[in-house]
Amino acid sequence: MRTLWLAVAAVAALATPAAAEVKTTNPPAVGEVYFKFDSARVDGATQAIDKIVTFAEANPNLTIVLDGYADPQGPAPYNVALAARRAEGLRSRLVARGVEADRIVIVTYGEDGPRHAAYRLDRRVTAWGTDAPLYAIIERSLKRGTAVLWNKPVEETALYAPKPEHVARK
Repeated sequence: MRTLWLAVAAVAALATPAAAEVKTTNPPAVGEVYFKFDSARVDGATQAIDKIVTFAEANPNLTIVLDGYADPQGPAPYNVALAARRAEGLRSRLVARGVEADRIVIVTYGEDGPRHAAYRLDRRVTAWGTDAPLYAIIERSLKRGTAVLWNKPVEETALYAPKPEHVARK
């Protein structure tokens, strides 16, 4: 079955109006999967994957966001692609364990995400859950991220914050 991926990259036009400001604090991580240098293989991460699957099963109404990162070694475009492959690899493992693909959103930061003290800690995918609409996930993520990927087609209105209603006054 061919999966339709939509990508949004460098979308400055998605900024929502001030009235619909979205919180940009980092939600607590559900789990983190770490990778070897220059690798997207999801090896030996059974405990972290179990934790994410358990969280997804316990919270069926939440979207699972996978933030993909890379260390700053190498060219930035390569690191973005590597971070995406890492997140897609984890997504595949989660889907194989029963998490619905349509509930998973991938965000790629490459080397532009929050840094850790050691490069080995920057080679990761961090999973978190949210009940925020897609436009809020996009806005939060593209403040530092490079691309947002999701599985199912959406209406264009899902990409933008709702406009505030105007009340006529006499």
